Amino acid sequence: MIDAYSYIAGLVDGEGCITISKRPYKGGYQLVFRVAMYDKEPLDFIADTFGGSVNYPNRKDGKPIWCYTATGDLALEIMKTLQPYLLVKDKEAQVAITFQELKSDFRGGKHSHPTPEEIAFRESCYKDMQLLIKGHKQR
Repeated sequence: MIDAYSYIAGLVDGEGCITISKRPYKGGYQLVFRVAMYDKEPLDFIADTFGGSVNYPNRKDGKPIWCYTATGDLALEIMKTLQPYLLVKDKEAQVAITFQELKSDFRGGKHSHPTPEEIAFRESCYKDMQLLIKGHKQR
């Protein structure tokens, strides 16, 4: 699978987004991995390789675009697999891995609330990721 991982990493470096999104409840953050493009076939290849889903979101500008999305632990496994092959987004992948691994360590029961320490950790990762993303947009 080395060639497949290199190919997918190239798609991620060029067309992908690795981010941490804030959820509307206190302490709610989520790892999100997306690749969006006009051609569906490469996205199906990612879904066939890792799982996840490919959808066709409605866009206000009417341009057709396909989007592969994985979140949480699936996104973590993808980041762990692809990070050695990433050239542009390797730092985002590392923040994503750290965030999701430690987020998993904090998990209590299904309805447990995050501690202040957990919220601070999640916010720190969120801010680190935003700085990395902003740095790429300024290149």
